[in-house]
Amino acid sequence: MSREPRMADSGNAAASGAVGLMSVLIGIMACLLAMFMLSVGLKPLVLLMAGGGVVALAFISGQPKAVLLFSWVFAITYNRHIYSFDNILGDFGSQGLYWTPSDALLFLLYAIWFFEAAILKKPQQPQGKPVWPWVMPFLFACGISALAAVHIQWGVFEVIRLSKVGLVLLYFRYNVGKVEWWSIVAGLGTAVVFQSVLGADQAVFNLLQSALRHAGLGGNVAESEETAFRARGTMGHPNILGPWLIMIVPAFLALGLASKKWWLSILALGVAVLGFGGIVLTKSRMPIAVVLMDSAILLAALVWLRMLTVNRAIALAAFGAMLAAVGGLAILDKIVDRLTSDLQRSVEFREQYNDIAISIWEENPILGIGLNNFSEGLRKRAPTLARINDKLEKDLRKQYNLRTFAPVHNMYLLILSEIGVVGLFAFFYFYLGVMLRGLSAVARSDTLASSFCVGLTIGLFGQLFQQTIDFSLWYDVGMITIGIIFGLVTLAPALMPASEDVESRETYAVVGGQVREVGS
Repeated sequence: MSREPRMADSGNAAASGAVGLMSVLIGIMACLLAMFMLSVGLKPLVLLMAGGGVVALAFISGQPKAVLLFSWVFAITYNRHIYSFDNILGDFGSQGLYWTPSDALLFLLYAIWFFEAAILKKPQQPQGKPVWPWVMPFLFACGISALAAVHIQWGVFEVIRLSKVGLVLLYFRYNVGKVEWWSIVAGLGTAVVFQSVLGADQAVFNLLQSALRHAGLGGNVAESEETAFRARGTMGHPNILGPWLIMIVPAFLALGLASKKWWLSILALGVAVLGFGGIVLTKSRMPIAVVLMDSAILLAALVWLRMLTVNRAIALAAFGAMLAAVGGLAILDKIVDRLTSDLQRSVEFREQYNDIAISIWEENPILGIGLNNFSEGLRKRAPTLARINDKLEKDLRKQYNLRTFAPVHNMYLLILSEIGVVGLFAFFYFYLGVMLRGLSAVARSDTLASSFCVGLTIGLFGQLFQQTIDFSLWYDVGMITIGIIFGLVTLAPALMPASEDVESRETYAVVGGQVREVGS
């Protein structure tokens, strides 16, 4: 009897054990580093325990990449920025170089990849189509603008930050298989649930925040009049949480409606319902309007793709409208107050900053004032606003590890003012690439992956409107999430092609003036 299969199994076991051991060692080092660099108190200990638990689970499960990818996706929504490099490079304020907790996990994923490729000599096989033709023009425009900036260091730091999107996509192409793909989806769903539940507590009870403060964990960011009793999760502001949720929630709604597996439908629809609640509890006007628009488009798309019958779509739309009406009537006075109380002030605030952004762009139309240099233009045109922003930046950055920068509440004008026409066109080109890959995934993937991808694509479409009144996508949590979406929709047709569909899409015919199911 040949011993080759047994020897091969032993080799695979040894390799898996080596990778697991490497994960443990690097994970412990990363956790100790985080413990050293974060603020004093119980928070570092909690992070150490959480990090150690994740690494241990990765080792025990035999699927270190899947576990770490799940954890990394979840950690992305912990919107904190740690300026450890100030001690080395100098204090550049919010424009300086920083790292986030999720970066430590991304570093760990890259370390394991390097170990597999360099030490274990594991073959590296790319999956899916290349993404660099869509990404590189935008990063190149950012780099050119940074070199032409007033403060070149600020621009270089921002290029490093944005380059993480490229690192995410590179990792996905060589390391994400079907198991990892669904682990990332699970991470997104878990993040939606956690952020929505925490947001509900912040908006209604505020019990958890009080408990965290009493435990010495610091709770969340101190409430201002603007954010009090509004859902913000761990993202620091309702206007970051709401826009992030509208990118993800439609995908779980689509997955729940399209799947024939009852348990998967319940899980996905549960995530979607909680996500809808989280969006509503941010009390942010635009995200609520956008997610309603996205939902209507999604129902129509699922019918067109034969994943949902017309009758079911109509029934769901009617049921959703009824729930919205009942809920709206119950808190009608609060809705009216939220819509009207500070609307004029909000509009004037945005107009003031938008005018400044346009003024900066008119002076530097091609490359802008320089990546990450908007505050320099603000200082010249509105010194009072600049001083207010400087004080806010110092308070939030030092006390809560939150990056703040001049709030141009229109991301396109922010890009235009900093990177010019070249940068704005490059960004739209990059965004177009994500959308086109999403449409391709819808057409060429199996039913489950296709449904999730159609939800992601519609969520990105809605985000185009959202960013006309805020700049939330420019934060790390927004840009990295776009990278994740780009990676998922690019890999879906390669990992789960339509030719291997195990959940055939239903077919319908018009019989007697009615749409009826005629087969599978």
